[in-house]
Amino acid sequence: MRRLGALVVLAACASRARPGDAAAAPEVEVAIEGLADASERDLRFAARRELDDFHTRGRRPADLEDAAYAMELFLRGEGYAHAEASFRAEPPDGAIRRAIFTVVEGPRAVLDAISFPGASVLSEPELRAHFELERGALLRTAKAWFVLAHVESGAAGVEASYLRAGHLRVRVGPPRVSWSEDRARATVELPIEEGPRYTVAAMEVEGAPGEEEERRAREALLDRPYVVRRPHEVAAELRARLLDAGHQLAEVSARAEVDDASATVRVLLRAVPGPVHHVREVTFEGQGRTRRRFLRSRVPLRPGDVMRQDRIDAAVDDLYKSGVFRSVRVRAGEFQGEGDDATAALRVEVEELLSRSVSFEAGWGSYELARARVRYEDRNLLGLGRQLNTEIFGSLKALGALASVSDSYLLGPSNTLRVAAGIQRREEPSFTRTGTRFDVSVERRFRGPYVAAVSYSYDVQKATDVVGVLPGAEEGGFVATAGIGASLVRDTRDDRLLPTRGSTAEAGVFWSSPALGADLDFAEVRAAWTKHVPLSRRVVLATGFRFTTREILDDRSSLPIAQRLFLGGESSVRSFFEDELGPADAEGDPLGGLTAAEASVEVRVRVWRQLHGALFYDVGSVGEGSFDVPGPPGHAVGIGARYYLPVGPVRLDVAYNPGRLFAAGGRWALHFAFGFSF
Repeated sequence: MRRLGALVVLAACASRARPGDAAAAPEVEVAIEGLADASERDLRFAARRELDDFHTRGRRPADLEDAAYAMELFLRGEGYAHAEASFRAEPPDGAIRRAIFTVVEGPRAVLDAISFPGASVLSEPELRAHFELERGALLRTAKAWFVLAHVESGAAGVEASYLRAGHLRVRVGPPRVSWSEDRARATVELPIEEGPRYTVAAMEVEGAPGEEEERRAREALLDRPYVVRRPHEVAAELRARLLDAGHQLAEVSARAEVDDASATVRVLLRAVPGPVHHVREVTFEGQGRTRRRFLRSRVPLRPGDVMRQDRIDAAVDDLYKSGVFRSVRVRAGEFQGEGDDATAALRVEVEELLSRSVSFEAGWGSYELARARVRYEDRNLLGLGRQLNTEIFGSLKALGALASVSDSYLLGPSNTLRVAAGIQRREEPSFTRTGTRFDVSVERRFRGPYVAAVSYSYDVQKATDVVGVLPGAEEGGFVATAGIGASLVRDTRDDRLLPTRGSTAEAGVFWSSPALGADLDFAEVRAAWTKHVPLSRRVVLATGFRFTTREILDDRSSLPIAQRLFLGGESSVRSFFEDELGPADAEGDPLGGLTAAEASVEVRVRVWRQLHGALFYDVGSVGEGSFDVPGPPGHAVGIGARYYLPVGPVRLDVAYNPGRLFAAGGRWALHFAFGFSF
């Protein structure tokens, strides 16, 4: 009644103005009163749609009522089980100038305990698994907030578990809630009437699906707990197998007869397989740039073949995976003949995506300063589903170009052949790098999160303007690194650009040898690992580790400076600027080393919409020799801000070095960059 009265008053006020007058009327101030612990920003965000509707749709009182209800739902979802939200308008009569929301939070209630009277079939751990009874992603020791909606959702999960176990007449709830005297602790009883367990005691199969198909259907149902949807699932599975065998007009239905007196069920399956159809013709429609021979190569059916549904489905998947098509439809139709003469036409209808694009990127890096990139992509090169990527990039420190062609079909399914070449000139802190690179790689995707790759690389580098001298290691002119490599990657992140959970792990080796066209003979071993753990809805803990070492296989004392490893910079130990962490000469010029190891821990916190903050700690070390991790390492402690864009975060980091300076000129470093550091 309280809300109804306010609604009537505001309706009378709003009736004096037409919706079209809202744009000309003075802006309405929205205020929220009564908050103690909850965030006003969160409440405004929870009611943002309703408040927007109020301002843009004629200032309807019903929108304010909806906004108050949205705030109340949000608070109750945060554990304020007794929260109430109301609103009033000022002035109470006439044009509304202020909308004031009054919030009564009440105590934030903890779910103290939950019990299940009447339960005997399912164990208490099985029942409790449906409820969030603890908070905290790491230790999980604190009690959960009481949220009635979560309790009701858990009760629905309990009921579903009983139904899956065959308890067709189970009754769960409603939950009974008892409160402590201060109403800050809730105890829940969830009564359960389990009822008898129903089983499939008899089964009949009509039609002629085949002995093997009938055997499978009986094994899936007979003498098993009765689940309402299971006979229909078995019927669908049987029809799918018939379709895979070429019975394109197959029909399978299921019916269950329940006997409550004996708690048994009789299931009847009826199958009408129809004839086995063969492909009469294959036609293609809707393609533009794409060549017919590419489409034919992805559809593994030819005239005279049995029209198997599994092959049709595989063709749809392959065409979508090519990244060329917006929509794909492969269907059988125009059925003709009977028995052994039954045929059908296969129609392949596609709609192409825009496959060619030109993009421009501009940014800033703490070392390269202003930088830009122009990229051209063709995802349907020559109409054959191959991918071409070319780019020209430049900054105040570097200039270069890259091009690559990828073919996911030449070497069979799940294999991608990639050929890439590039040229670059870049000013490093202690030398200038000029070089070209050519790579050929084959990538194999396995089921699950694993990707393996083998490659051959030919890389020619020349170091000029060298200020850090390595006696016995430097060579004049270009020096070639050429060899074979292999890597294995496991990636379970929920998002490649903005991960909030999951991990990555990578291990790789590379061997450069004169027998493969190189001037240098060495082996490289590398490993990397990252982990993302959500600590709450707003907080993510990110950790990472990287290790690379190079073992010289000839009589050299070291590698030329262009082939050595460095740390420090916007994507490394962030209290150092580019390459400053590690060995240096007497003048403080970075010399790099043959081993680099670093680790990072970062807590990322969502502050407001796409704006996030971060606290981080980095540590790293560069060793002169292979498998050499000397001490003391370099450290970085800092804070940062990130603004998340659809293509990744724009990042600002400020870091302090509490330890050894190495080649750094100071203890503070500021980095402005794009993308995560790890």
